[in-house]
Amino acid sequence: MKAFQKIKQTLKSAQVIAYYDPKLKTIVATDASNIRLGAAMFQIQKDGTRRPVYYASRSLTAVEEN
Repeated sequence: MKAFQKIKQTLKSAQVIAYYDPKLKTIVATDASNIRLGAAMFQIQKDGTRRPVYYASRSLTAVEEN
């Protein structure tokens, strides 16, 4: 579980997350399972690289699972 927490902290860090630029192409990726939801927003930078600008995830409540 420590490794997962480390990954989460790294993804939130300034080294990874880019500032949103409304002029750049934006991609939204989503995923869902029976117990969790996840989403990520990326932007294509001027050099052609894809950088994350936002991540979100959460567990479903017991009511939402049914």
